[in-house]
Amino acid sequence: MKTLTKLLLVAMLLLLPCVQAEASAKTWVNVSQAFKTTELKDFKTAEGMCVDPKDNAIYTIQKKSGEETCALFKNGVQVKKAFNGKDTTTVIGHGNDITYYNNHLYIADYSTAKVHRMKRSGSAYVYEKTYTLPGYSRVWNIETYKRTKINGDEKQLFILGTGPVNNNKTKLKFVIAWFDNTSNNFHEVGSFVVDNPNSNVLQGIAYNQETGWLHIGLSTATQGKNNIVSIKVTHVSGSKTYSTGDQVIRTYNGPDNNKYEIESIGIATDGKFYVLVNCTGCQDPVYHIKTQ
Repeated sequence: MKTLTKLLLVAMLLLLPCVQAEASAKTWVNVSQAFKTTELKDFKTAEGMCVDPKDNAIYTIQKKSGEETCALFKNGVQVKKAFNGKDTTTVIGHGNDITYYNNHLYIADYSTAKVHRMKRSGSAYVYEKTYTLPGYSRVWNIETYKRTKINGDEKQLFILGTGPVNNNKTKLKFVIAWFDNTSNNFHEVGSFVVDNPNSNVLQGIAYNQETGWLHIGLSTATQGKNNIVSIKVTHVSGSKTYSTGDQVIRTYNGPDNNKYEIESIGIATDGKFYVLVNCTGCQDPVYHIKTQ
């Protein structure tokens, strides 16, 4: 979430399709640029991202440097009049992560414990409403999880990151919850904690519906220290802790590591894995990662 004011890029990473390969690979390979974000003007800080499975479009939130004013971009081009007829908004606060579900985008607001929903309108999206996650001060990220029955009714569950649970940030908490359109609240049904021994900064998350792996983006205070921690999440209710022994850690590398800060991640329906980064001083639009 550190503000970088240079080039923003989305790097496309190809994942092997099988669960075993997804769990065992320790370094990303075959990295190339999907697109550069255009028309940035003052919106030079990359925040949240997701892949819309309807047309495989990539939606990103770009934030104005130094303030909570955001714009929505589709495949690198700003979506006009997306927020009550305006091109930009302060309504969604710090739009730190996005997920897609059923013709809607759900945006995690890092500055509050709120999730903002945008509905499909034509070929893009417009702001619709806001939900609250009671009992928490922040929602760091959000991802669509699985459907299950709650008190006999079918509900769609989401995974919401609520951040560090201790002062040294060595444990990160995630909530499993469903939203209620009457109260406009998310209702928690389960949770889990992920060990974070190096106190890395929590960034975006992505859940693979086919394999059950949750991918968690982590960065440090300086660029060039980006990891993606992957864990197999299957439970719905109750609580669980994922220690370092449960984790597969991949390193997100580049030709010059100190230029990159990972911000958000997403998985397309064809299995392609996307990473949104803030990048300083980048010139070459294509990057290849060697296997370690």
